[in-house]
Amino acid sequence: MPRIVLLMSPHAGYDRGVIRGIARYAREHGPWAFLLSGEQLQIVDYAGGKTVGSMAVARLSGDVPRRTSVLDLERLNASGIIGRLYSRSITEAALASGLPIVAMDLAEEQAADANLVGRVSEIRPDSHKAGRMAAEHLLDRGFRQFAFCGFQGEIWSKLRREGFLDRLQEAGRRCGVFPSPEQKSRLPWQREQPHVTA
Repeated sequence: MPRIVLLMSPHAGYDRGVIRGIARYAREHGPWAFLLSGEQLQIVDYAGGKTVGSMAVARLSGDVPRRTSVLDLERLNASGIIGRLYSRSITEAALASGLPIVAMDLAEEQAADANLVGRVSEIRPDSHKAGRMAAEHLLDRGFRQFAFCGFQGEIWSKLRREGFLDRLQEAGRRCGVFPSPEQKSRLPWQREQPHVTA
């Protein structure tokens, strides 16, 4: 039975939707066993319901969990990987495993890395269209003032911003853009909120 490592957070709505889609596919074409990782301390084998590995989590300022160690893919007896390649160490371990990898939303620097792009498949939403749809939604409701708050260094956020601004420009509207800090130094919300307000 294929054992698929899901490198995503079950706490994020988008990731939960992707997990549901993968589970639906596995029901039709499986069976598959899933090893789910995310913003948690352990990897749980959802086929057997037991812990089969662990991932260390470091605490950064604001108590935001981030991955700091890499899965032992050989010990997990994994057949493939689907998910986010959040860090260089996770990316290197995934590539070194030789397993098939389906990456989600590669970061700009990852998308520019020909060695990585040539070795993984990628899934990503149409973020430009999502930005256009958001602007259309607000225009349809009669809003006259607009602002965009995204994340620097994230391709999906850049494309959403471009789609949002393009649609507003077509409608003759202006839009403020919040210059968020780089993801690596992103402030906790309590410290960033006054900057967003200003």
